[in-house]
Amino acid sequence: METERDRVKREAREEQERREAEMKLVAEAAARRNALLREQREARERRDALTRERERLEQERLEALRQATIERARIEAESGLRLVEAEQQRQHELALSRLREQQGAARYRALAWLSSGALAIALLSASGIYFGWVAPAHARAQQHLESKIRESAARTRAVELALAAEQSKSRALSARIEIAQAAAIEKTPPRPEGPRTSPAVKLERKPPAGSHVPRRDTGVPPAVCLR
Repeated sequence: METERDRVKREAREEQERREAEMKLVAEAAARRNALLREQREARERRDALTRERERLEQERLEALRQATIERARIEAESGLRLVEAEQQRQHELALSRLREQQGAARYRALAWLSSGALAIALLSASGIYFGWVAPAHARAQQHLESKIRESAARTRAVELALAAEQSKSRALSARIEIAQAAAIEKTPPRPEGPRTSPAVKLERKPPAGSHVPRRDTGVPPAVCLR
């Protein structure tokens, strides 16, 4: 027959075993939670790195656009300056022809031919300079700008795809954390009620169906969806 002393020892031994089982479950749940938190932190760091990379690519694209605009304005200014110089040369030749017209018809005809030849040479030179140097340079600058824009758009698209993948993985990790916490709570054995029982660790019990329990702050920030 079991004596009172034996019963007390048995209850104490059972209580110790129950406490050890609870501590083991709590330790396992904490280890799983820490692993998931570490994975989520690493995913967040990768996502931040991808965001910084996308911003850097956007800055490079804007800088390429700015440089191309400056280069195009410079080329247009140089071409306009050459045309102005050619016009000034033409006006100068016309002024000389008018001045020499007063000295006689013969000399006027000779100077008219000379001024016309000089004007034709100036216009041909200006046209040759424009079509031989300014227009090809402008076309090359335009092609370089379009190549830069296409390359930047492709790299930006790749970064956005990688960000979307990281966001999906972060949401999956958050769901796994919630599932692991719920599983740890369900696996905790119920404590028998008695005058000598005093649980060392308080575990949350699953609320009844239909009841609303505010979510406990676990220290895990919710997954952030970047668009």
